[in-house]
Amino acid sequence: DLILLPSQDYNGGFSVNGGKTYKYVNWAGHEWGGHTYGGYCMSDKISFVSRSESWSGGRLLTVTRDGGETIDRTDIAVKGITVGMGVPGKPEVGFMGEWRTDDWAETWTEMKGCLGVYGCDYETGMVFGYDAEPIDEKTKHHFVVVSRDAGVTWERLVEVHAEITDI
Repeated sequence: DLILLPSQDYNGGFSVNGGKTYKYVNWAGHEWGGHTYGGYCMSDKISFVSRSESWSGGRLLTVTRDGGETIDRTDIAVKGITVGMGVPGKPEVGFMGEWRTDDWAETWTEMKGCLGVYGCDYETGMVFGYDAEPIDEKTKHHFVVVSRDAGVTWERLVEVHAEITDI
């Protein structure tokens, strides 16, 4: 029943009752709103987004652990895909871009081999994401990757010919 709605201009909010009501969260701390992208609700109290000071600016991991009452505006730069995700059966694990937490968003570790998690298999718990490897200054190899251990390690499944923006 948890829903998180980040918003490019208005910060966003979350619902703990399947969308019947929403609570506004001032992720950016601005009076006018703010730019938030991606995001994931780990519980009725813990959620996270990436926030930016402008539409095209750098993005920083931002967390609430008390239902939006206080906001931890970290200095962790999200350079990968700004998508938030979790792992079926492991509510303490979450992803934002290339970052992973396994302790309810208390600490974050940069993943090797994945720039963002896009989907999961609810039966097996496998998670799927995107990775890229530079060839030269303008060209990259692009890969669909899979993790069978909740994002600790990543394996390349297939190379594709363009950046992956959705799975």
